[in-house]
Amino acid sequence: MVFLVNMLSKMKHDTLLGSRIAEVHNGSSLFTEDAGQGESNIRRWIIENDWLEAIVALPLNMFYNTGIATYVWVVTNRKPEHRKGRVQLIDATQWCKPLRKNLGKKNCELSEEDIRRVLDTFHKFEETEQSKIFPNAAFGYWKVTVERPLRLKGIDTERTYTPKEIKALRETVERADDAPLVIKKIHKPGTAPDPLRGLFEVHIHGKPRAVEYEPDTELRDTPCLCRPGIEDLGGEPADDLLPEVEATA
Repeated sequence: MVFLVNMLSKMKHDTLLGSRIAEVHNGSSLFTEDAGQGESNIRRWIIENDWLEAIVALPLNMFYNTGIATYVWVVTNRKPEHRKGRVQLIDATQWCKPLRKNLGKKNCELSEEDIRRVLDTFHKFEETEQSKIFPNAAFGYWKVTVERPLRLKGIDTERTYTPKEIKALRETVERADDAPLVIKKIHKPGTAPDPLRGLFEVHIHGKPRAVEYEPDTELRDTPCLCRPGIEDLGGEPADDLLPEVEATA
């Protein structure tokens, strides 16, 4: 991705035609690193600037010393009006002709007809079996950490436990799905409960209080939330988690 960023830094922004870049990548450019990390942020930067025009999946074994999947990224800062806000994915993995004799791992190549088919599919910009078109927002997602509370049999449900006590309990007390929740902190009276931020309402000695539970690290999950256009609709990624959080607690 760094090579692509270098090319993007050289795009012409002050001309009528602008720039169009076609660069071959392996599959790692599509998915490596989590949301918020380096390569993911590069992909986000490209898509949010509406530069990504298309990605073309090439046939396997196209190169001499590797059989990995390869993709052509087509990037431009002058998208035609009908392409703005959208990305085309082209499956050209079956469009090739075999070589008469293998060259290392390379056993096929794109014929003139195959190249023309890829170009025709790109220029037509239509939905077909080999061509899929998605809005930019379809490629956005959030990765969140979901904690589930630690449940241990026979504990006191109206007191907090220190880290030292919790460590000892983890080693000696049995876990169970129907066991009481281990309270890590009881907040001051008047603190509003907020399940999405780990504050739950319970009754301590008959009075409502907001508490934090000790998370069970063995049950930790990191789902990816993907909902095209959620921000345009005024929503938040956390909205998807609220039913799950309430059910867990």
